[in-house]
Amino acid sequence: MTETKNIAIQKPELTEAEILEIQGQVTEKLNSYYAMGQYDERVKTDIYHFPFLYLGDEFAPAFAGQDEEEMFEVSKKRFEMLAKAEPDLDHSIYSINSITILNKLSVIVTGNNHSFRKDGSLILDEGVIYILSNIEEKGWRITAMTSIPVNTSLGLTKNSTSVM
Repeated sequence: MTETKNIAIQKPELTEAEILEIQGQVTEKLNSYYAMGQYDERVKTDIYHFPFLYLGDEFAPAFAGQDEEEMFEVSKKRFEMLAKAEPDLDHSIYSINSITILNKLSVIVTGNNHSFRKDGSLILDEGVIYILSNIEEKGWRITAMTSIPVNTSLGLTKNSTSVM
């Protein structure tokens, strides 16, 4: 039997300025993702980082993508399934509930994805979790995501930023 040892690693604390900078950069990245449209060709190079992990939901199975083309095809299939279920699908808005900064290179963001019909009525309100990594020379990229029920409690406070 292997003995388990507790290993404590002292990580440098983030300054208030670093926390605000990370919060702003991550918010800007997710806002640009939704503004360009989740299925825009630019998503391949500007938003995701590969390998990429999607944990699955009712519209798409769990998926580990190794490249942009593979991920884009899965995203398109998910969108097509949603559009087939709701032909009047027009756009989505993402509202951030919380940003948890794990360190200077990784964050977990929770929020809600609100999808609307062309007439402005709500189609879908789902919770979403994004894990973003700060990739050298590329900036913040989504490395994993999943949908969750809107009322799922993860012990995170709405409209909050916390540092682990």
